[in-house]
Amino acid sequence: MTVLRLVGVTLPDGLARELFVLDGRITFTRPAAEVRTIVDGGWLLPGLVDMHAHPGLSHGDAEDPFRAACADLLDQGVTAARVPGLPVPLPPDADTDPELPTLTVAETWLLHSSLGEGMSLHRHVDDLGAAAAAAARPGGWVKIIGDWEPDADPAPLDQVRAAVLAAHAAGARVAVHCQTAAGCAVAVAAGVDSLEHGMHLDHALLPTMAAQGTAFVPTIATFADEAERVRSKPAGPRRDWYLNGLDGLAPSVAAAVEAGVRVFAGTDSPPRSGLADEIGHLHRAGLSTADAIGAASWAARDWLGWQGLVEGAPADLVALDTDPRLDLAALRHPRLVLLRGRIVRSQAVS
Repeated sequence: MTVLRLVGVTLPDGLARELFVLDGRITFTRPAAEVRTIVDGGWLLPGLVDMHAHPGLSHGDAEDPFRAACADLLDQGVTAARVPGLPVPLPPDADTDPELPTLTVAETWLLHSSLGEGMSLHRHVDDLGAAAAAAARPGGWVKIIGDWEPDADPAPLDQVRAAVLAAHAAGARVAVHCQTAAGCAVAVAAGVDSLEHGMHLDHALLPTMAAQGTAFVPTIATFADEAERVRSKPAGPRRDWYLNGLDGLAPSVAAAVEAGVRVFAGTDSPPRSGLADEIGHLHRAGLSTADAIGAASWAARDWLGWQGLVEGAPADLVALDTDPRLDLAALRHPRLVLLRGRIVRSQAVS
């Protein structure tokens, strides 16, 4: 059996290290076996994590949009993703398929009937608590649509709170889509685990979010990608609502970090530039380059219960030629990507 060897500066600790991959896992002790060096110099970081992905929602021209999207994630160095709403059935072997990134999934979007039609992907329910109990899986996620139309009431607080209690009782966590101030307020009052998008977020909610551990996944890039199209539309309340909400996201991120709220990087599947674009938005909003990278790598992994570059961890990692803390553009050009010890992208190894 050939052992893979990588030499480089590991992140986030910034140490020059030598690591090995044996049976798909990381070890820092040289095994007594043939060694093949695949990286000799550069920077090594835990595989990236898209914290808000919907694989299968894009890549509609592909024969299998889900697998095409997953392949695109891997090519970017995204070896894991949180999927708060899956538009296609999850393959039964997703947990063991060597071609797929590690996924933690909410398989459906739950929309309370009071919110109206929503989207065709949404599952309309009258009882969010019962629906969450049925959808929850230990270690997984439940996705709730907290609001929909900008001028309409959000999901009822008692319904969202019941869903949170039911999901937590089953060992799952709850992510809530919110794009209005009222929707954000309901989500935070209900004690959700993550606030998705958070347009028009009232900063007065941030201390509560920090205290109860509600994370913030702003998905700035996906809204920014649409900004030019929205600006071309005639002036009106909906246009203003969207653009004002987009303009408020960066200040909300900065305020969230200041308040101690965990902020993570997610693409909403995906913006044209991928996860690196969202990392850039987080940095421009006020995160240091290291923290912006961590929001899509080691910090995200820690929050989800996945390991980084530690002894015995699955060998999910990205190798870069230059230090991404000095130039985030390095993330767009990974030299090598390992998924559970298997090379899925390489510019240096045939």
